[in-house]
Amino acid sequence: MAGIIPWIRNRLSHFRPNRPRNLRHDYDNFVKLMAEHDFALEILNELADYDRGKGIATIPYLQNTAKKLTLSAQTVVHLLNELSDNQFADLACVCDRLVQQIRDVVTGTEEPIFTPTAVFLTQITQEMADKVGNKMASLGEVRNRIGLPVPDGFATTVCAYSQFMEYSHLDLAISKLLEAEESDEPDRLLLLEKNIKSLIRQAPLPYDLASSLKTGYEKILSGSSGRFASFRSSALGEDSESSFAGQYTSVLNVPPHGIEEAYKEVVASKYNARAIYYRRKRGYRNEDIGMPVGIIQMVPATVSGVIYTEDPNHPGSNRVTISALWGLGPLLVDGEVTPDTFVVEKQEKLVIVEKQTATKRVMLVPAPEGGIQKTRVPEDKRDVPCLTDEQLQQLLLWALQIENHFRWPQDIEWAIDPDGRIFILQTRPLSLVESVIPSLPDLTDHDLLLEGGQTACGGAGAGPVYRVRTEEDLAGCPKGAVLVTHRTSARLVKVMDRVNAIVTNVGSLTDHMASLSREFHVPTLVNTKTATKKLHEGHWAIVDASNKKVYKAAWGEMAGWCPLEKQPLLNIKSTQSHRILRRLVSLVVPLKLCDPESPDFRANRCQTLHDVIRFAHEMAIRAMHDKAMNLGRFGRHHQAFLMESPLPLRVYIIDLDHVVRRGKDSKTTIAPQDVESPLFKAFWEGLADERLQWNRLESSSLDLKGFFSAMSQAMAEMSLTQQDMGANYIILAEDYLNANFRFGYHFTTVDAYVSHHAEDNHISFTFKGGAAPLERRTRRVELIRTILSRLGFNVKTTRDFLKAQTKHAPARECLEKLSQLGSLIGSTRLLDMALVNDELVEKCAQRFLSGDYCLGVICGQDSAPSTSR
Repeated sequence: MAGIIPWIRNRLSHFRPNRPRNLRHDYDNFVKLMAEHDFALEILNELADYDRGKGIATIPYLQNTAKKLTLSAQTVVHLLNELSDNQFADLACVCDRLVQQIRDVVTGTEEPIFTPTAVFLTQITQEMADKVGNKMASLGEVRNRIGLPVPDGFATTVCAYSQFMEYSHLDLAISKLLEAEESDEPDRLLLLEKNIKSLIRQAPLPYDLASSLKTGYEKILSGSSGRFASFRSSALGEDSESSFAGQYTSVLNVPPHGIEEAYKEVVASKYNARAIYYRRKRGYRNEDIGMPVGIIQMVPATVSGVIYTEDPNHPGSNRVTISALWGLGPLLVDGEVTPDTFVVEKQEKLVIVEKQTATKRVMLVPAPEGGIQKTRVPEDKRDVPCLTDEQLQQLLLWALQIENHFRWPQDIEWAIDPDGRIFILQTRPLSLVESVIPSLPDLTDHDLLLEGGQTACGGAGAGPVYRVRTEEDLAGCPKGAVLVTHRTSARLVKVMDRVNAIVTNVGSLTDHMASLSREFHVPTLVNTKTATKKLHEGHWAIVDASNKKVYKAAWGEMAGWCPLEKQPLLNIKSTQSHRILRRLVSLVVPLKLCDPESPDFRANRCQTLHDVIRFAHEMAIRAMHDKAMNLGRFGRHHQAFLMESPLPLRVYIIDLDHVVRRGKDSKTTIAPQDVESPLFKAFWEGLADERLQWNRLESSSLDLKGFFSAMSQAMAEMSLTQQDMGANYIILAEDYLNANFRFGYHFTTVDAYVSHHAEDNHISFTFKGGAAPLERRTRRVELIRTILSRLGFNVKTTRDFLKAQTKHAPARECLEKLSQLGSLIGSTRLLDMALVNDELVEKCAQRFLSGDYCLGVICGQDSAPSTSR
């Protein structure tokens, strides 16, 4: 709605001279109040999502969000008092008291808030994940609570990252670039990455951050044999229920003169094209991900590797997989080489079940002046196992300790230095695949194209073979393809939602791409050695990743075959930011002031900011109505009219532009045909569509549990008529409509400007609430989202709140959409109680889009009293 305000100001300035000036001013304030109201609701629902476990809400995020929300609430209250001639001064007092309580929470007055720029590893535990990210918090836990060897180090915090963004004005500049580029096409994302990284690399660091980096770097290396340090991402959300494996950049073996550049490089990797794509597909927004950075002593590893404390494709098999190669680890985790693999029994005594020794021709080593370099593996080591039985035994024991401590299977990175000392470099929750894979059809009559390799993600997928040789080839990858490439790479994440299977020559179960394929549920077969020779473009292939076989098939056979999977969840309740979030949510989110008809619906009964915003919204609409009605007392035509119609709705029309036909008498009631606004006609046509059967409103009798849970709130409304139902308001100008409807416990707003200039046209729709339990209210929002998305609206939802917009459409198309919104409002009333399962959402959406608006019928409903919700 905010985008319409400039038009309102211009429009009102051209009203006829006899239009009273105070109404112009009041209407301008009303529109601004509605915009602030919608903005505040979006913030409230965002906070509620975090409270329900969406992810880590960082302290800087909470402080910034609280600032925006309190300012918005105070603006709403101020505009209401402007509109009502200061009738609600007591509401301002209530709001100010709540704002002060909120400030006490987020500034540390209630609980001191620990927000340093950097924290040394000796101080870090899992409870600090909100400040230093999961990667460094877990590493601190391994060192300080489990007591295993970890290189010395420190972490810059999410607060330091926020300071850097704000100090250099990067936050606003980056947000604009991201908003301007919504495409997920690989070439567009690569250009976006280039532009954002250029900004970050050129930006100066705040003095405190630069000083902390220098001091910390010197401290962790003083008194040690290590020369340089490694800079690694520890982003919020990374190494949690979403691994972000390989999406960010590590800078290894950084010399003193490269400290600031290395820090910026890690921060800039937040905007790697593959990372942007990954976040979008996993439902993370840019502002959800802060970027702490871990700085640890560089281990000049002679051997590196990865441990999986469980077989991710067969949980419960009691097998531990240990992968190893000579030198530093990136060649393994990036999938460039095939490592040695040891599968051992999950017990304290070493029992090797399977052992595969790879031919290892190259390795990575630290370069003398900084950075890393490739070198050849000496001939006498190429075909020799990297690990002795004694080293395997030690790694196994430590892996079991780490898994037991975190109470979840782990993905552990480790390294052995030239003195034979083993260090833990990283541990994170292992993504498990609990597959329910339907039996494959008999494929014995199919040509077997390939057999062998390792299963990175089980299941089966079929499609046309598509060969990827370079990263640029990803842009042309068709949907439903079987992607074939030489080696695994985390960059393949950019097409993982398109492909049905992945097959590679090189790679391992423990590399980054294998983790990603399990997160994206893509059947993946790696280390086949010959995939690029045996699978050719033009073939249709069936990949049975579970059984390590690839078949040639008829074109189109088994398209869309895929496994079902389950992911572990992240527990964040021990963090300080979560405690602050819970306290903040208690002050702002609950809505206790629900019924505008209740005698308790008063300003002094507001207990939360949600109450304040809800109360102000209701009073603002009433104030506009009263202003318009009172014009008649001064000898002018009435500007507010009661609509008389067969619908069980009490609707007032507030006429700002003489769009209501008036007779000689000063009547206060009108019929729909008296309104000459094309916007109103279109909207009312949809709302009054006979297919909605307003006088035969569906009940929720199919599900008594859902019905009675809603009845506890709705009992008084089950037989409402026009006379005792709450008022609804439609504000009209010649080319503008603002409709505010309340059906029981849900609220709907339509805001539209439609003219002959398509570039100025705008329709906004908001929806919130209901009387049923949250699960069913959320289903109704999902139904509305599905319908509006297919009608061409841009839709955002958070739990039981929805906001949809469409812009720049021709007038005829806008009027059609207004009619569809009217029908949608009528057809989804009461459905929160009726939507008892997720399958009904799609069925109801299809029914509505086919022109059948009696959605209650598909939910198994028959009849009910004439009511609305």
